[in-house]
Amino acid sequence: MPTTQNPYPDADGPTSTAAAPTVGRLAESAHKVVDELAGKAGPAVERLRASMTGAVDSMGHKVDELAGTRDEWMESCRQTVREHPVAAIAAALAAGYLLARLTSDR
Repeated sequence: MPTTQNPYPDADGPTSTAAAPTVGRLAESAHKVVDELAGKAGPAVERLRASMTGAVDSMGHKVDELAGTRDEWMESCRQTVREHPVAAIAAALAAGYLLARLTSDR
């Protein structure tokens, strides 16, 4: 009676000793590739971090500038309304009328 070979040998089986050097070489190759990729990715991540930090700083300065500009414009509008209250009321009524005409369902 012919013996059938187990297609899924146990770790104690005869194939495990033959496969061990192959698995070891594959693991060693995988470790080398991972180490290479990590070595290349590290500097790229640092460059990205530095550029993002610079962008965040730049955006912070722009936000501060825009807040200052907004404050200047608001003060200018207040001053104009104080100097010309009738014209300001007329402009507000005209803007309201135009907005109502644009949004009406006719």
